Amino acid sequence: MDWEQIIFQTINHRWTSPQLDFIMAIASSWDLWWPFLTLFAVLLCFFGKAKGKLFLLSVGVCLLVVDGICTNGLKKIIQRPRPEAVLDGVRQVDLPKKNPRFLALREKPRVWYSVARIQPVRGGSFPSGHAANNFCVITVAVLIFRKWWIWLGYFPAALVAYSRIYVGSHWPSDVLFAIPMSLGVTLLLMSGLSYLAEKFEPYLQKKYNRIYKIFTS
Repeated sequence: MDWEQIIFQTINHRWTSPQLDFIMAIASSWDLWWPFLTLFAVLLCFFGKAKGKLFLLSVGVCLLVVDGICTNGLKKIIQRPRPEAVLDGVRQVDLPKKNPRFLALREKPRVWYSVARIQPVRGGSFPSGHAANNFCVITVAVLIFRKWWIWLGYFPAALVAYSRIYVGSHWPSDVLFAIPMSLGVTLLLMSGLSYLAEKFEPYLQKKYNRIYKIFTS
C-alpha cells in the first residue's frame, strides 16, 4: 500500500464519525448548494454594485478556464479512476436522495461501501473539480472585494476539498493538485483581466457607454 492509499484509508475509514458524516455530506453535495448559489448570483447581478457585477463576470471567465479547460481537460487526458472504482470497501457518504434536495437535511446521511469493478472503468478523478472551483471563486472574491474577512472563505473551500476525500470520491493527490492549480490559473487570469480593463477602459466607455455604465453603476 503506497502513501496515498494510507492517507486515503486514514481519512476515509478512521477519522470518521456520524457528526462528520453529516457535515462532509453537506459540504460535498453540489446538488444541495447550486439553487442558493444561483439565487445569490441573480440577486448580485440585479442589485449588486460595480464590484458585485465585476465579481460575477470575473468568476464566469475564471471558472470557464479553471473548470471547463484545465480541470475537465486533465480528467480526459489522465483518465484516473475514482477510489470506489478500483478499491473494495471505500466508505462512501452522501445525503439521502430527496427532491427538493434540502429535505435530505432532516435525515441521516447514507453510508455504503464500494465493490471494485472488474471491467475497465472511465477515469474522472484527477483533479478534483470541487476543490478547484471553490478555491477559484474565493480567490476572485479576495482580489475584487479586498476585505480581510473574505479570506475566511478559504476555510469552507478547504472543508469542501477535504470532504471529497472523506466521502470517498477523490484521492488525496486529486485535491492537493487541484488547489495550487486553481490558485495559479485564477491569479494569472485576474492579472490579465486587470490589464485588459485598464487598457481598454477609455475605449469601452466611449464606444459602449451604455454597457459600461451597467458594470460601473
